[in-house]
Amino acid sequence: MARNKAEPPEAWERQAKESLRAFKCFCVYRDMPYKDADNITRKQIERGRSAAKVAKETEVPVSTIRHYMQETAWTVRAAAYDNHVDALKREQSEAEIIKMHKFHAAAGTALIKRAMRRVLNLEDEEISTADVVRMIDTGVKIERLSRGESTERQDIKQEHSGTITTKQVPVDLTSLSDEELDEFERLCRKVQPADAD
Repeated sequence: MARNKAEPPEAWERQAKESLRAFKCFCVYRDMPYKDADNITRKQIERGRSAAKVAKETEVPVSTIRHYMQETAWTVRAAAYDNHVDALKREQSEAEIIKMHKFHAAAGTALIKRAMRRVLNLEDEEISTADVVRMIDTGVKIERLSRGESTERQDIKQEHSGTITTKQVPVDLTSLSDEELDEFERLCRKVQPADAD
């Protein structure tokens, strides 16, 4: 994105009245590696970046480098650049995390749909109620975790008698198609106890 000429440059860019030679030397200083750690101190930055190292690399006298450093506050500017780079890294990392959550949510949804399709095509005696609950519960947990939701709201457990008890949990079915809703309703009827009516 092009900067408006009226806006001041960022701290790590060439400053007004900064000579090209001084800026090139600053770029060498700015781009020197430093210890990549949280809460880095000014002394740590100075140990990683130094006038002597810039002088050696640019073949500019160290006294001139020190003058440039003082004139345009290299340490402060380099720290601002480090913060800028760190913010860019965080943005990229956060974008990757969001992408991962979306992928995991899609995988959970796919698992639920696959389990429902499988269940609907089986005869009652071919699959136990516990298997149905386990498949759907696993898919729901994966999807909920991926969307940042708690899995604690899902309270489905099988008792030793072979019956299932559930707490009522609000479920959003708005994203299901009519066909999927019909399949879901059929599945619910299939696992619903006979005396529930």
